[in-house]
Amino acid sequence: MTTPAYSYSCLKECPVGDFTFSGPGFCIDVCPVGSYISGDQACTSCPENSSTSSTGSTSIDQCICDANFYLDGSTCASCGSGTTTSTGSTSFSQCMCEANFYLGDSSCVSCTENSSTSSTGSTSIDQCICDPNFYLDGSTCASCGSGTTTSTGSTSVSQCTCEANFYLGDSSCVSCGSGGTSSSGSTAVSQCSCEAGSHLGDSQCVMECTTSGVATCFASASNGDELELSPGILSSGDGIDPYTQLALQNKCASIGCSNVDGAACVWQGANLKRVVKISNNGGITNISFVTVKDGRSAGSGGGMFVENSNVLLIVVAFISNRASSRGGAIYVFDTGSSTVTLKGNFLDENTSPRGDNYGPDVYNWEETVIIYTCPAGYTETQGSALNNVNSDGGTMTDPAYSYSCLKECPAGEFSVYGRATCVNACPVGSYISGDQACTSCPENWSTSSTGSTSVAECNICDVSYFLDGSSCTSCGAGETTVSTGSTSVDQCMCMTSGIATCFASASNGDDILMSPGTLSSTDGIYFTSQLTLQSKYATITCSADGGACILQGATGKGVVLIKNNGGTTTLSFLVIKNGDYNSGGGLFVWNSNVVLILVSLIDNAAVNGGAMYVHNIGSSLVTLQGCSFAGNTASSSYGPDVYNRGETVAIDTCPAEYTATQGSALSNINYGGTMTTPAYSFTCQNACHPGEFGNFPTCTECVAGE
Repeated sequence: MTTPAYSYSCLKECPVGDFTFSGPGFCIDVCPVGSYISGDQACTSCPENSSTSSTGSTSIDQCICDANFYLDGSTCASCGSGTTTSTGSTSFSQCMCEANFYLGDSSCVSCTENSSTSSTGSTSIDQCICDPNFYLDGSTCASCGSGTTTSTGSTSVSQCTCEANFYLGDSSCVSCGSGGTSSSGSTAVSQCSCEAGSHLGDSQCVMECTTSGVATCFASASNGDELELSPGILSSGDGIDPYTQLALQNKCASIGCSNVDGAACVWQGANLKRVVKISNNGGITNISFVTVKDGRSAGSGGGMFVENSNVLLIVVAFISNRASSRGGAIYVFDTGSSTVTLKGNFLDENTSPRGDNYGPDVYNWEETVIIYTCPAGYTETQGSALNNVNSDGGTMTDPAYSYSCLKECPAGEFSVYGRATCVNACPVGSYISGDQACTSCPENWSTSSTGSTSVAECNICDVSYFLDGSSCTSCGAGETTVSTGSTSVDQCMCMTSGIATCFASASNGDDILMSPGTLSSTDGIYFTSQLTLQSKYATITCSADGGACILQGATGKGVVLIKNNGGTTTLSFLVIKNGDYNSGGGLFVWNSNVVLILVSLIDNAAVNGGAMYVHNIGSSLVTLQGCSFAGNTASSSYGPDVYNRGETVAIDTCPAEYTATQGSALSNINYGGTMTTPAYSFTCQNACHPGEFGNFPTCTECVAGE
């Protein structure tokens, strides 16, 4: 064998004008389309994205760019989202862009979001116009929101036509808010009409809510609504979360206190209950000018627990909150996607028993917490540094401080720290201090009127206290006074809610005077009744100082059980209502002498004796004078009003000093006893003297000049 041996490429020797390729054994006349004769007399393919217009090309210069490409130096570049009319384009300017694109510096560029072109071949971004229902806002197309435009190409928000119940704001259509209505095409908030229970605010209808009813208001609100709270106290839970008083979840709203007359909106916690938990899952929940206090969480966030939520807190006070784990005042928790912003918040006496490393004030887990000074329009007093903890990659302002914010008011008006409004005069119980803020009177003292300008005007005792020498002394357990300014222990009277405590400390024959109010919880003596008056007798009377003394039952509980075993128990000017038990839904009298004077028995229910059941062996007397009955029922039809078993029941008209109006006949049952029949319900009205006015139970003196 020949050795060494090699591989060979053989090129046929052709006549002038003919060519061959390596390998074939024949000659050809010309190179095919897409190629040209190279220096070695072979056909060479044109560069990528180019071709020749015909066969027989003899130079690379005869290679031209394919359709939709153009010559860019020595290569053919794509037109991108564009086309050319033919092959051989030598400049980008020969590219024709598709619809919704325009000719940029080196390619076709897409129009910005929510815009398009009217045809192909656009050469400038100016030929991109806004789509229907959008308008040009600077360099972008902004949505009309809940509104429409008549065509494409709108260049101003004024070309948006808003739907019904919306109006044209600065940059889009804005909702009139829950319960707000307007006709389509409205252009101002003043064209919104608000339903009862709301009023027109700066930007929408504002829902009017009580502080104690904020949970109900929030439940009926929609995303983005504004809620305005009247001053008051939230002290009971909404029932959503057993460990939280108020749960703001699954929607966003703005909640603020009206601070009428400088008064406060207080959200108050309870044992083993934090005050508020926010889990809006998007959007922003705004809370302003509210006091969050006395939260007690066995876990984290004694005052507020923020979960997966953006929250803005403006001039909110967090006072005396406690968490067993983390975040005495505020606990912020998520996976790093939310922001909680505090502006001018006051934090004081918040604790975490596990120590400073667990955030007595704020504990932030993975989120962003920004803590600012007071908002514009408020004078700032910087307080102590906050004891915060930032954990697991979160971001939080450090150092951060508590702030007292005082609204800047016009001359002649004043504000209270932490309030949203200016007032003409400080409310009762406060005076204007040197810094022009309303300052509370010393503990247990009050003022006689609004507008006090000196601490010296704090010269009368507060409610539930009486003047004892030069100091104010507290009334006894379960007692209060009707108003401020009491000067004797004799002006202390039993609170309706504290009647069980007062009765327990009374002796046989005592007179117990009750202040108007409601008893709605049990004394715990018997599961069958809310209030048990046993083993002694007394006279219990509602004060004549306006309002009613209401003894209220509950499901499965009668209202009052009397077992005095001698003597006479007298009840005067009381309302006994909503009792619900087997016998005597309103009142069960056992082996007792009882007198009822102007007592109303309303909406009580039982199997026997809906309003009253009297039971013994025939030795007691029950007397009713001017009592009224309404809405009482007995499921057995045995005495919806009174069931008497073996006793003497005397039912009489109003006392002599009252004018009687006889009502409907009572539906009573007498079983083995003695009872007035027929018997009636009565309405008793005072015969008021000249210069007095009023009805049951007493008259009130007119103001001088009336």
